[in-house]
Amino acid sequence: MLKKITNDELNILVKEARTALLEKISRHGGHNGPNL
Repeated sequence: MLKKITNDELNILVKEARTALLEKISRHGGHNGPNL
């Protein structure tokens, strides 16, 4: 499935995943690496 995604779509997906992770970490506490 990911092989059929364009670069633009992949960039959007990555940004959404990053945002979701950071929101969850900020709500529940925890550590995130500097590369996020």
